[in-house]
Amino acid sequence: MENPEHPAETLEQQRARYTAGQDYQVISGQLYRQQDGKYNVPRYCPREHEVFDLIVKEHASELMHAGRDKTLAEINRKYYGITKKEVTF
Repeated sequence: MENPEHPAETLEQQRARYTAGQDYQVISGQLYRQQDGKYNVPRYCPREHEVFDLIVKEHASELMHAGRDKTLAEINRKYYGITKKEVTF
């Protein structure tokens, strides 16, 4: 018998849950994208309110104003989900 407070998942929802479990992991309470063929370490998935500060940190502090392309490459190496558009604003 189904619980009306928790309706059954659709097949699409089940697939999404399975994929999320395969592609992501939680480390110390933070979400990371699993390593893959291109990136050999898990990459942090920042929350929306963290993105700007992370871009500034990488560009100004870590790379010492190295430029847009190097900043984007470093962002992609460390983080998952920050777009080129966000870096090149």
